[in-house]
Amino acid sequence: MPVPTVWIVDRWEDASDPAWEVAALRQSLAERDVRAEVVDWEQLRFGLSRDTLLRSGRESGLPDAMVIRSQVLTRHTAGSVALLYDSFDHLEDCGVRLINRATALRTTENKMRQAQTLHAAGIPVPDTRLVHSVDHVGQCMRDWGEIVLKPVHGHASIDVVRMRPKGVGHADGELLGTREEITAWHLLEHHGVLCAQPYVPNPGRDVRLTVMGGTVAAAVTHVSTSSDGSVRHLLHPYATARVESLPRFEHAALAATAALGLDVATVDLVEGPDGPVVIEVNPTATLWRPLEGTDFDLTEDGITREHARVVSAAVAHGPQR
Repeated sequence: MPVPTVWIVDRWEDASDPAWEVAALRQSLAERDVRAEVVDWEQLRFGLSRDTLLRSGRESGLPDAMVIRSQVLTRHTAGSVALLYDSFDHLEDCGVRLINRATALRTTENKMRQAQTLHAAGIPVPDTRLVHSVDHVGQCMRDWGEIVLKPVHGHASIDVVRMRPKGVGHADGELLGTREEITAWHLLEHHGVLCAQPYVPNPGRDVRLTVMGGTVAAAVTHVSTSSDGSVRHLLHPYATARVESLPRFEHAALAATAALGLDVATVDLVEGPDGPVVIEVNPTATLWRPLEGTDFDLTEDGITREHARVVSAAVAHGPQR
């Protein structure tokens, strides 16, 4: 019986020297009789079928499965988002089991579609709108008060801004201050459209759960050290702590990943006035070395082995959508 092959795919500066997590995952998969290769997404060129793929300029067969890591999703060039997901569809048409599947990746990476999907499943998320103009941003302030703007396709909290009504220099009858209006205009000029949400009051911390195969593999609280309560502050890195009342957050995170159809994910939640709220679901688990074997690791034999178990199970079940 042939040994199944898995490609661990990212946009690598040097694929010969992968991250600790990748090396550990490869070793764990080898222990399960699965051959894993590290592959640079930028070196793949797709043709008409699985027999016309070029890898580093040479004809190549396709693997049984691909683990899609974060930079494949986050470091695409402007205007290439549709082509990226078309490539995922093509890979699945060719019988490759993607982890995560193409539909799940497409839905989760679009922040608006993600929120719609979770809301339809009854999972607590902030109200979310698409805004196309500064006037639309002002309308959100009129309806919600303090707001958060974020790109539809974004990551690492880049271009995520929090705004309060009636900032310095606001005109009579308007809610956007001078700086808020300028910031909103430039974000819209760059991104074309943004997601707007009401700010969810919280105690200045968020909870991140790593979900693998329908179980929580790791749980950590990010505690703000900034005076404004921001966890994603470049000058005030967050502290970490164990998650209190884990079952409440766990229920929401598992429901969210199930609704989105994800094999592997990280879920960010906050404790809102009415309970846990899912702020964002990310369809990858990329960095877990700081958690492996610590009090944040909830697995029996390590996050890496749990990840390998999920990957090998996906290979065994085949490529069906």
